[in-house]
Amino acid sequence: MLNDKDLDVVAIATPDYWHALMTVNACQAGKDVYVEKPVAYSIDEGRKMVQAARKYNRIVQAGTQRRASRLNMKAIEMVRDGIIGDVYMGRGTVYRSRPSIGRKPDGPAPKGVNWDLYRGPAPMIPFNENHFLYNWHWYWDTSTSEFGNNGTHAMDILRLGMKINEHPVKTACCGGFYAYADESDQDVPNFQVATFEYSGGQILELEVRSLPTPNEPWGNLWLGTKGYACTVGNSFQVFLSGNAPASVAGQTGTAAFSTGAQQDRTSQPTIAVAEADLEPDPRREELAKARIDFHFQNFVDCVKSRNYRDLIADIEEGHISTAMMHLGNIAYHTGRKLVFDGKTEQFVNDKEANSYLSRPDGGRKPYNMPDVV
Repeated sequence: MLNDKDLDVVAIATPDYWHALMTVNACQAGKDVYVEKPVAYSIDEGRKMVQAARKYNRIVQAGTQRRASRLNMKAIEMVRDGIIGDVYMGRGTVYRSRPSIGRKPDGPAPKGVNWDLYRGPAPMIPFNENHFLYNWHWYWDTSTSEFGNNGTHAMDILRLGMKINEHPVKTACCGGFYAYADESDQDVPNFQVATFEYSGGQILELEVRSLPTPNEPWGNLWLGTKGYACTVGNSFQVFLSGNAPASVAGQTGTAAFSTGAQQDRTSQPTIAVAEADLEPDPRREELAKARIDFHFQNFVDCVKSRNYRDLIADIEEGHISTAMMHLGNIAYHTGRKLVFDGKTEQFVNDKEANSYLSRPDGGRKPYNMPDVV
């Protein structure tokens, strides 16, 4: 396919562990690329995707399409403009109940399945239905766990609102695999909580829960010095407190806190913005009627203009958001807070943590990522 001179664009919607090599090969073949999130299996792979895009002058858009949402764009704009003051923390939550995948025996690959090609850069194992189709998400040798699978979206929007365009300097992560341990082959956790600390002092936090969960909203929350703001469903809501003291039964201060009762915090936002409140956008409406995704259309527009800086989610942006997930997972594996040098993309004086930055030898041959792209 890559040898076809009439083919200009490749859209990659394979399992995550194939994303990087396919993107690099497509760039080398002179194709522009739209690649789903998370963009890579490791931090090293993500960096090489960026290198290949720049070296071969290719347009590479990451599939973090939530940043193309008009409502998210408005939320990011308002948070950046200081609607809630200085933002010191962002919190993302992903609640998706996932059932047990059980245990499956090894067996022959189904007719028409090239198991060697399907495994690609991952270590070769006998065919097993639990490692095929969607269930590859639940094994460390092929996935970034649910943390990376959907956490990427949440962190991508939060850091945009906070003008964070760098890697965190410190990362910690805890969690585990609960509920199905005695009946499932799954080896990635179904509950993870991570904190990311930045050079400017901001904190980002991500909770990913794939177990039974109360009917609580999940989305993005920004905490600022004048109030807080959140995106929940199809609404962006701003709550401005003016730093007034919280009250309980009309009392404030020590008397309020000593009651042990829930503090009175309004459920009515100071400002609420819905899609219907935004200015009309005739082009978006036209694309929507034609069932064309705006994020992908932006990619096509940039393919024509050859200006990657106009991409809504250039591969560098995709790499930064995906790398956060890798940092969280590596902290989970090592069981300790890690210090990361964003310029070299290496952990500081930590050989064990650095061993997770790439697959050994770039992956299984001949599907391995080369040292130089």
